[in-house]
Amino acid sequence: MAYVAFDDWSYASAARAVATAPVAAPAADDQPVFDALEERVIALAAFDTRWSVRERGFFGRLVERLFGFAPANPLADPRLEALRRFAVIARTSRGRPPEDEVASFLSAGFPARAARALSNPSS
Repeated sequence: MAYVAFDDWSYASAARAVATAPVAAPAADDQPVFDALEERVIALAAFDTRWSVRERGFFGRLVERLFGFAPANPLADPRLEALRRFAVIARTSRGRPPEDEVASFLSAGFPARAARALSNPSS
């Protein structure tokens, strides 16, 4: 059986230096864009279709009733509903939501970087 004295390793001093180094405060860009609840709303919106964010007229209500479609219920919190709506629109418009939808999303209290994050999920 072999024994290795890790105290004599050159990496041990480097590990101690890393462990005792002060941690810098994260920059503003390193902060998460969405909190945990908002991320759950975005995950739920991944299964919604564009149909779920449209206003329903007479024909739409008739089709829902005839064929048994259940419309997506809006969320009780208007801010989270705006997030769900924008997440669906950004996804179904292939990252190019209409300007009026972006303005509506921003007026719900979300920052512009949140709109960019939903419009460009790969970045």
